[in-house]
Amino acid sequence: MPEPDWMRIREDIRLSIVVHKLKDNRKKHLFLIACCRYVMSIITPELRDRVAKVINTGSSFLEPVSKDFWQTVDSGIDTAEEIATGFFLESKRSGVVEMLELFSSHFDDLSATAPSPNEDLTFDNMAVILGGDISDLVLSTFLNIPSNTELAIRASATIIAFDEDAYYDGAHGGNDVESKDPHTQARETSATRLTKILIDIFGNLPDASKIHHDWLSWNDGAILQLASDIFNNQSFEMMPQLAVDLEKAGCVDEEILEHCIQTDPHVRGCWVLDLLLNKQ
Repeated sequence: MPEPDWMRIREDIRLSIVVHKLKDNRKKHLFLIACCRYVMSIITPELRDRVAKVINTGSSFLEPVSKDFWQTVDSGIDTAEEIATGFFLESKRSGVVEMLELFSSHFDDLSATAPSPNEDLTFDNMAVILGGDISDLVLSTFLNIPSNTELAIRASATIIAFDEDAYYDGAHGGNDVESKDPHTQARETSATRLTKILIDIFGNLPDASKIHHDWLSWNDGAILQLASDIFNNQSFEMMPQLAVDLEKAGCVDEEILEHCIQTDPHVRGCWVLDLLLNKQ
């Protein structure tokens, strides 16, 4: 799909519906993981502390959770990515999922027992909402379901500019909040970012004929080695160098070269890397 058409989906229908219709489960899974990594890249230390602090507050009947929430989240994202790329231990998966389910349930209980507005000014409702969405976000990645996309937009907008009324309106598809509201604009910013990630992964239908064998054998396989290093180490800052080497090897495909040098995000599942490395 041409890039202008990709960007228009934000105006036509919800991004999660588009993701749901995509057929390549591996690429879809990698996109959902990239959504998680985007959220984690913008969260501030202050918000991390607020979420960690709120976990063991609330009604006295709630059992405290002794495990580290953010360590569980990071481990969950890493494990989901290992599954998507074919390197994981089943025992590790079950343990991480169990902890994520525990946190998700705990945030639900905190939300259900939240005091009425102005009843307890120390209750941090924003931290409860953010913690719950991030728990569900990472948990849904293991199930490879497109609701992950909407959760990523919610969590990102909460981090950028939280407004409780706008949050619930946006989360449920309402139109009660004006488009100039900072939280609504933050949802648009997040949707744009995730759409660009989607372009990086799905922006070109796999076409192995675009890759010439001469490129791969050039300079004792230097291009394959560089592409492998970028993928394995997530060294996406080396993508412009990949464009340089491809051009030296004889590549004149403008679509490939331009994609490599673009400043927009590159993630695992990038269509150029997948074609070069013959990943299915």
